[in-house]
Amino acid sequence: MSFASGAPVVPVGFGGVYQSIWRALRLKNPHLETWIGKPIPLPERDRSIPRKKQMELHAEYILDHIDSLIPDWDKVDHEE
Repeated sequence: MSFASGAPVVPVGFGGVYQSIWRALRLKNPHLETWIGKPIPLPERDRSIPRKKQMELHAEYILDHIDSLIPDWDKVDHEE
C-alpha cells in the first residue's frame, strides 16, 4: 500500500518471537519485545525500472530498516 500511495512506513520489529512460540505451546507466558522506529519515507519511484522490481527494492529497503531495530542477540539465523 505504501508503494502505491507514497505514504511513509513506520517500521516495527518484534523480539523474542522464536523463543515465545515454544513457551506459548507449553502454556507458559511468552516474553515478547517490540521496537518501533521512526517513519521512513520511501525513495521516489523511478519509471525506468519495472514496477515489480521497484516493489521488490522498496520491500528490501523496509525490511532492512525493520532488521536494524532488532538487537543482534535476538535475531535468528533463518538459513540454518
